Amino acid sequence: MPDVRAEWLRLLFEDLNCFCRREIKVHMANRAEKSHSNIADYKSDLDATGKDIVDEIVSAIKESVPDASEAIRYRMPAFVLERTFIYFGVFKSHVGVYPPVKDEDLRKELEPYLASKGNLKFPLDKPIPYELIGKVAEALARQYSA
Repeated sequence: MPDVRAEWLRLLFEDLNCFCRREIKVHMANRAEKSHSNIADYKSDLDATGKDIVDEIVSAIKESVPDASEAIRYRMPAFVLERTFIYFGVFKSHVGVYPPVKDEDLRKELEPYLASKGNLKFPLDKPIPYELIGKVAEALARQYSA
């Protein structure tokens, strides 16, 4: 006679596994649909602090590279001249700025913020150096126009 409890547990875990896979698919589909069309749309998902951070970064970039136009790349705010030269994202515990800067003098100044692959990571529990982000934008604009 088969063990009823073992069979019951097997069926329970099978149902749970099926439910989890379905929920993950739904979550990923919803996440994929959440593509932003512009920076204002990107900000709509953020709290007040996140919106202020985006506004400050956008101002710093526009001040440093006035001819740049706003865009969304990799589902994040970005700026374009001939091509995309900088993009950033506000996350739960930090602001990420991409791609890496090659300017060696500036990299020395950025050393406390360097993350994996040379991208920049500014923790939200410390003051964000918006002026430095403006310098990064200027350096990246030069780097990607060359």
